[in-house]
Amino acid sequence: MRADELELTDYLTLGRRRWKTLVAVTILGILAAGAISALQTPKYRATTQVLIANASVQRQLDLGGVASARDRERELRNEVEFAKSNRVESAVEESVGYEVKAQIAPDADADNLRISVVDTDPEVAAEAANAYADAYIDQRVRFATQSYLDASAVLQDRLDQILADRTALEDQLEADPDLETSLAGSIASLTAEESRLRGQLSELELVNQLTDIGVAQINRSAEVPESPFSPNWIRNLLLGLVAGGLGGVGLALLSEALHDAVRTRTDLRSASNGLPVIGTIPEQAGGRRRGGAEQPMLVTQRTGGFREGFRSLRSSLSLLQSSDDLRVILVTSANPSEGKSTTSANIALSMAQIGQRVLLIDADLRSPSIHQFLQVKNQAGLSDFISTGSDFTTVREQATGEQLIEFLAAGPPSDAVADELANGRFETLIDKLRGSFDLIVVDTPPILPLSDTLQLARSVDGVIFVARSNSTTTGDVEEALDRIERVGASVIGTVLTFADSTVDKYGYGYGYGSTKKSRRNG
Repeated sequence: MRADELELTDYLTLGRRRWKTLVAVTILGILAAGAISALQTPKYRATTQVLIANASVQRQLDLGGVASARDRERELRNEVEFAKSNRVESAVEESVGYEVKAQIAPDADADNLRISVVDTDPEVAAEAANAYADAYIDQRVRFATQSYLDASAVLQDRLDQILADRTALEDQLEADPDLETSLAGSIASLTAEESRLRGQLSELELVNQLTDIGVAQINRSAEVPESPFSPNWIRNLLLGLVAGGLGGVGLALLSEALHDAVRTRTDLRSASNGLPVIGTIPEQAGGRRRGGAEQPMLVTQRTGGFREGFRSLRSSLSLLQSSDDLRVILVTSANPSEGKSTTSANIALSMAQIGQRVLLIDADLRSPSIHQFLQVKNQAGLSDFISTGSDFTTVREQATGEQLIEFLAAGPPSDAVADELANGRFETLIDKLRGSFDLIVVDTPPILPLSDTLQLARSVDGVIFVARSNSTTTGDVEEALDRIERVGASVIGTVLTFADSTVDKYGYGYGYGSTKKSRRNG
């Protein structure tokens, strides 16, 4: 299941299946965030608020005599840069005796600068913030005063030059009154220039007086912070929650990718190269015998999803029988403990319940178990006939008192099973019994660890392959089905056991076709 193909329902299913991983990683993320926060050195922030004068000194010092139209944002940016300048930082260091790095920013809706200092000591943070504000104001006043003096000197020099020029013209006019026409305009222009410069000097004097009040002042001094701003426990824990949740989802997806087990009907159909899933059996705990052993599960003793799963499987087989000559079926799996014997016994019982004459054969000669399901003795049976050709007897299933099926036990275990299965007697037996029953169900050993099933598969009409949800891997499915196909047997469908009822709903099988050739190629 690729992550880029997942839909919401897939994530919900993933959450149900991997909820322990999700919870564990999320809790781990929160704990990690808490541990990191606990190991961090607490930091304190102290902030001083400085009010900037509405009319800047620079605006009044324009030598052209016309105030420039600088907007408020530009003025505040200039003040920020001045506060960050080396002259202010040097003044602060000289004042407190150590280097201070401050964070300076303008208020969004007021002519204020916020000067903040961070330190592990709250008293040092407050002291440094206030010292920085004082140094900034002092340097700002010094700059304004020096600007006034420089501008005044320039204006005074210009005024002295104008007075000297006008005096020279007046002396010429006094010496020669006939020059009045040519000199009167120049004298008047110099007089007007003198008047303008004296006006600017007056304005500069007023600005200098305002400087005594201050171009900036502390609006609110920094106080010693009572609690640290870092670590921020709430923020860190929330980040840990988010990171842990995302990490849990990622780990769950990775686990899904690495855990190559079939879980759903879709997984099994994909692993089997499109073979129809003719049955889905839910996981259901069995009863307990004395000594704690789990009691085999039979549809004649069950209700609910387990029974409905086999009713659906029975319907699928009935449809297959109606379309093909399907009298003998073999049930197997890739590995032990995947539910093949349970499936074999319950297929036989389910088909018998609708009136069919059914024979159940336990052909797992190494580890027989069907007799335990039916609660009968494993005496003379298949192994005797295969090894010696002796007569055998079948017994009717007595576990429920319904006498629904006939059963051929496996018989005593044999050390030479593989050789005996190759002697052709099993095929002879099937041919002999075929006409006496509507359906013969053969339970066999798992395919991957043993070769016994492949010997038997040539003698039956079709094979049902059983896979256990969350246990059988896709590789096991592919390998087992390849081995069956190589011996020329026909796989009519698959059955998923121990299925999650919240994921797979139990319905009728589908995709039926001829049993005369392997469905993997059909």
